[in-house]
Amino acid sequence: MVTIKDDRSIIVEERNTSIAQFERLFVDVSGASDWKELVSQVSTGLERLRSTVTADHLVTRIQLHGSNPLAWRIRRDLDLVRTEMETRGSIIGNVWIDKVQTSWAEPGDDGPSAGALGELSSIIAGDVLSSTAYQQELVSIAEELRGQLPAELRDIFGTDEASFQNIIGEYAHDGSAEVLARLRGGQEE
Repeated sequence: MVTIKDDRSIIVEERNTSIAQFERLFVDVSGASDWKELVSQVSTGLERLRSTVTADHLVTRIQLHGSNPLAWRIRRDLDLVRTEMETRGSIIGNVWIDKVQTSWAEPGDDGPSAGALGELSSIIAGDVLSSTAYQQELVSIAEELRGQLPAELRDIFGTDEASFQNIIGEYAHDGSAEVLARLRGGQEE
């Protein structure tokens, strides 16, 4: 708030008017060796972010990234990660989780990614995702979906041809990673 006095002096006071502040939290959990450590690292990130926010409520979208053998499990159990973070948020106080997203890379071809699933992953990455027929089918599906969306939502597929291609490429990559994570999860149980 700015106050101008009769003597022309100016007083500036900061007044918070927002009840909630929306923030993104990027957490590199490459170093997490198990589920407990992963949850701890994300929780620490939430606590740090909360300490910087002056609004009464923090609404955050968490983006987990890195290279970690837990990548398949995190993709498979993303709902559990969100539930855990919602619990941590209530403990921290007035922290609300909008969404938890991932962008993972699995290290090497050893461990759970070896064998038939590793081979399937290589085929998908090397042959399927880059094939012309697959790309044409992907564009066809995306254009059909975009045509059925209300006009104000059509930009989720990009605002020009280059962004359209990038976004559907990301969707294809994320979708194949999701399927492989679920297959890998079924193999582990």
